[in-house]
Amino acid sequence: MIGAIIFSNNSPILLDTFLQSVSDNNVKIFNFSVLYKSDEQNEAQYLNVFEKHNLVTHIKESNFKENLLTLLITEQNSLITFFKDTNYFFSELPSGDIENIMEDQDIFCFSLCLGRNIKHCYYNDVYNILLNEVENSENTIKWDWVKHYLDFGRPLELGGGHIFHLKEIYKMFKKWAYNDLQGLESSFEQLDYYPKEHMSSFKNSVLVDVLQKNYGTEPGTFSIEPLKAFDFKTLDRIIIEI
Repeated sequence: MIGAIIFSNNSPILLDTFLQSVSDNNVKIFNFSVLYKSDEQNEAQYLNVFEKHNLVTHIKESNFKENLLTLLITEQNSLITFFKDTNYFFSELPSGDIENIMEDQDIFCFSLCLGRNIKHCYYNDVYNILLNEVENSENTIKWDWVKHYLDFGRPLELGGGHIFHLKEIYKMFKKWAYNDLQGLESSFEQLDYYPKEHMSSFKNSVLVDVLQKNYGTEPGTFSIEPLKAFDFKTLDRIIIEI
């Protein structure tokens, strides 16, 4: 099993949608916990989502860094990954032993949102270029992230199902100063060198981050229908707008 922390911000309906995508695609390799921020009006709905998906470990945010480190300290698995409630599994995982792949001492992380199909960088609105990737199993590839820019040169992502060694990521998260998720992601800029210079992924991505243009702050305004209608066979980026 691989430990997995989901960040959720006042959006129990999004958390439910993500967890339902996990179930629908038979994703069973993760032991999920949730770090969430909730107004009083959303608390009951969060508790319903936890019960519906049998989530035993969940912490309501009081001190983001302390809460996050608590979840990491209590994690029993040697690998850890992070999701946001806006993530969405659109495919089952291909066969492949991620834990075995991560035993490669040159690999920093394994990504679920990257693959050869990711041709376009959403953030910079330009084409991604994947250079000199090699197959490291029947269904996976690896590449030197230090020699890449854009998506394939960003090993530290918290919304793409990037899988890390727990001990390595804990040291970074404990050392850096941050008060929220955005601050933690900004801290990634402090990492300008790391001895493990390779990333790995499935040959094609299985996870996407979703921005719904009409999603509001009121409960119930999120609609799953545009996601169901999206043609994931044409997916070429890690973030989609629906």
